[in-house]
Amino acid sequence: MDSRARTYLAIAAAATALLAAAPASASFPGKNGLLTYTAGEGYRDGTTSIWGQRLSGAAPHELLAHEDSAGRTDVQAVSDEEASWAPSGKRYAFARRTGGGNLRLFVTEAGMKSARAIPLPEGMAARSPAFAPDGRTIVFVEVISGGDPAEEVTYEAGWNLWRVRTDGTGLRKLRAGDRPAWSPRGGLIAFQDSCGSLKTMRTDGSRVRTVVAATRVNGVCRGVGAPEFAPSGGRIAFAALNGNGSSARSEIFTVGTDGRGRRRVTTTPGAGAAEPAWSPDGQSIAFHRDTGKAGGSGLYRVPAGGGNPRRITGAFVQDLDWQPLR
Repeated sequence: MDSRARTYLAIAAAATALLAAAPASASFPGKNGLLTYTAGEGYRDGTTSIWGQRLSGAAPHELLAHEDSAGRTDVQAVSDEEASWAPSGKRYAFARRTGGGNLRLFVTEAGMKSARAIPLPEGMAARSPAFAPDGRTIVFVEVISGGDPAEEVTYEAGWNLWRVRTDGTGLRKLRAGDRPAWSPRGGLIAFQDSCGSLKTMRTDGSRVRTVVAATRVNGVCRGVGAPEFAPSGGRIAFAALNGNGSSARSEIFTVGTDGRGRRRVTTTPGAGAAEPAWSPDGQSIAFHRDTGKAGGSGLYRVPAGGGNPRRITGAFVQDLDWQPLR
């Protein structure tokens, strides 16, 4: 393999890892509430929690705090991540890691001051919840561990998509896949396949359709990341590589649910854009970028049709989702 091919593959592999690291969700219609994300601010033990940021200029705040386990033997490490808002905007589901790896799903109670576990089969590792329009059902990812079954999840060997009500009833396996997003119209679930192609299916797992196909270069998948439905349900935002070789960058795109009308929304020289989150009013898309340097990284928003992005915060954050207010 020549140096040019090696350079391309290194860039593609790094960008694919970035795209794969992002969750998916849906933006339900409404007024724009909190833009939420995962961050590790204030935790010496390296754990994370979910934060909310209003675009009015108010300071971000932590939604559900936990104890810091640094230097303590009586406190277990807990990380909350991947918040997904219900259509009402009055609660959210999220994934919780305990002890460094075990993954379970939780949903906040009324007032969002506490949370309860969503009952799932013993030993099932789950992440990436996404609410259905009924506000009672979620689709989520079962993580198939590639490590010792007696240990915590050490790395992911594969993923299955399931649906369940937040009280634990109605559990149903749909198919293999990752990063699900439930359409605000209710009839479709978008997801990624194992190579990163963006696909849709009916909510029972049938009628699978490829919206954006991944490509392979010398065996390396070049797919998309973090699909998210617009509040109207007619378009899907996603991140994907734009360009080739050393000029390739991850950018935000939108496309119709039929695969037509693909549009590039961002242009981010020097760093990739990832993990789009559509605003509930449908006018903006938030995303994050990581330049590896101070001054360029952070959380941004851009008009949904494309334009000049505005930085919201300089902190590097992940797992974006936008609260709808009604």
